[in-house]
Amino acid sequence: MPVAVVGGAGSDGKTTVLELVSKYLVVNGDEPLIIDANPDQNLASFLGLPAGDEAKLPEICEHWEDIRDHLEGQNPDYPNKDFVVDTSPLTKNSARWKAGDVQDHIINTYTAAHEGMRLMRTGTYEAKDIGAGCLHDKIGTLTFLLNHMDDGMHGEDRVTFVDNAHGRDAFGTPLYAQGDLIIVVARPEKKSIDIMLDYLKMADQVEQDIGHKINVAVIGNRFSTDADIFEAQEKIFKELAGDRYIAALQNDEALERGLNAELAGLVRTGFNIAANDGRAILDNIELSNTGPRLDQLSAHNIAALEDIANAVKNADRVPERRVEWNALCLGRAEYLDKLVDPSVRKQKSDFVPDQHKHGPSCGHHHHKHGPGCKH
Repeated sequence: MPVAVVGGAGSDGKTTVLELVSKYLVVNGDEPLIIDANPDQNLASFLGLPAGDEAKLPEICEHWEDIRDHLEGQNPDYPNKDFVVDTSPLTKNSARWKAGDVQDHIINTYTAAHEGMRLMRTGTYEAKDIGAGCLHDKIGTLTFLLNHMDDGMHGEDRVTFVDNAHGRDAFGTPLYAQGDLIIVVARPEKKSIDIMLDYLKMADQVEQDIGHKINVAVIGNRFSTDADIFEAQEKIFKELAGDRYIAALQNDEALERGLNAELAGLVRTGFNIAANDGRAILDNIELSNTGPRLDQLSAHNIAALEDIANAVKNADRVPERRVEWNALCLGRAEYLDKLVDPSVRKQKSDFVPDQHKHGPSCGHHHHKHGPGCKH
């Protein structure tokens, strides 16, 4: 089953769409693996995982050495394990893990079962990282994990979602190279549409660079409930995204979450919010991120979820595409040009040639890597 990486502009509803599609898959008999790679790390709360269970869920970025050694520790092709990084190419001696096997060490150690799903998280940017680490360091371990996942040709049967960081620069990491499908969530607003178009252009560029089609599914969110306006919005998205456009969720009242939804519910119980202070109001609400049940959604949105779920499940796994995209990322990695020990370069260039010429416009000179970054 495929790996789908979700991206888009900030506040466009990436996590909400992923949450709802995951719930739809569960209702229809699947058990997806859902990985939170967003620095906000709020996916577990969206899905209703109790705070105590969430606190016990490992942050895989804190277990890089354990995961590296589990998957490459016995690989004679990498005699010095300190030189293994998140984009190190697989060899015939690399170990694999199976997302669909509950007895698998990775699944058993780094995921939690919750309401028919499996949850994993990368970890977030924290105060200790200021000046010394970067967001890429957090998702590097995940990139490594996905690169070592069973290729889907040997009995794996679990759809995997990755809730990625928002914005254009998400393409600056190799994480998208691990996706069989890139889901781009966009609202009918200029900023969101601009970023959606940038995603499509970058996917087109990767297609040219590696010679394999990049699967992109554009999902609209918060479209109008007015039939005529919805139709016009959909026509525009189809014009801009072509056959990559899949479906759109309407601005269903049931999708409201947070204070708006909880206060409205409190008023419906007869609670007088005008006559109470903030403490009394807080004491009577949960202040949670938990999203709606599927039976609370409109018929239109249920149909849209079906279309999205079908697009995900029908996405083909193409190992050759992953290999070529990884090679593209590795060839452009700046650290290859700055390694002091020549044997490190040889260890990597034995597998993937480094032909990228860095220059003012290549985009690899803006990020300042710190001691905590494995790039």
